[in-house]
Amino acid sequence: MANFDYFKSARILAGRTELVDTPNRDIYREHGIPIWTLNYTEEGRGRIHCSEPLYHSEVGDLLLIRPNVKNDYGIEEELARWTHLWVVFHPEDWWYPFMSWPEAQIGVGRIHVSDPFVRKRIVELFGQIKELLLSPFPQREELGLNLTRQILIWADMFNTEKQESSIDPRIQSALRYLGNHLNEALSLDLLAAQASLSVSRFAHLFKEQLGVTPIRYLEQERLRRAADLLVVTSKPIAEISEEVGIPDPVYFTRLFKRHFKNTPRAFRKANHAKTGQSS
Repeated sequence: MANFDYFKSARILAGRTELVDTPNRDIYREHGIPIWTLNYTEEGRGRIHCSEPLYHSEVGDLLLIRPNVKNDYGIEEELARWTHLWVVFHPEDWWYPFMSWPEAQIGVGRIHVSDPFVRKRIVELFGQIKELLLSPFPQREELGLNLTRQILIWADMFNTEKQESSIDPRIQSALRYLGNHLNEALSLDLLAAQASLSVSRFAHLFKEQLGVTPIRYLEQERLRRAADLLVVTSKPIAEISEEVGIPDPVYFTRLFKRHFKNTPRAFRKANHAKTGQSS
């Protein structure tokens, strides 16, 4: 990791550490660091001993270490191999609902990600954060923090202390399909087929677990994606509406204003002003 003193002023740092037969590279900081640490085990197994009892981080484990918690972790001696991805960061206050994790040790939250798709996505996000922070882009820290928050949101799906973690795997399958095909014509029949359920059973189970109908959820996801594109790209509004699966720009504008209380153009202008971008 980077020099300890730098953590005092850093907003975000990221990296990938591969330990093979090198227990002498373990990390030990008696008083921790004044910043949050997010750690993901990609391969092998890590030894985590920030407090009692000793814990071994397995593939798919995300650890969230609070500021100023003793750091004592490294390669697990028997396996002698640990590849882990890490980000240290200062979160915004409104992130904390996504940072209340079950504890593996005092001050060390742990969530196990079992879904292969989500594991792959998390590894990609860690890589993108590291790449961004090495780039010359003036907004690299803001973008890196945004991607870190995405990891926390993905992890939230597997938080056993929250109701959302109990979403039926069949509904999860439909949600993944929906998220990957927002620009396509999606029907209730098609989504139900992805869940291997009848249309009526799918619609009932979906609303029971997510609180909204599948079609309403689809609309919300399309509008959220559109909002992201309005902020981070300069694409024309008509192109964005097409890209999120609402090909009629007039209808898209009406839906967007109803959801965000602002037109797409005004929404883009307001958010660009916040980040110092030109509209």
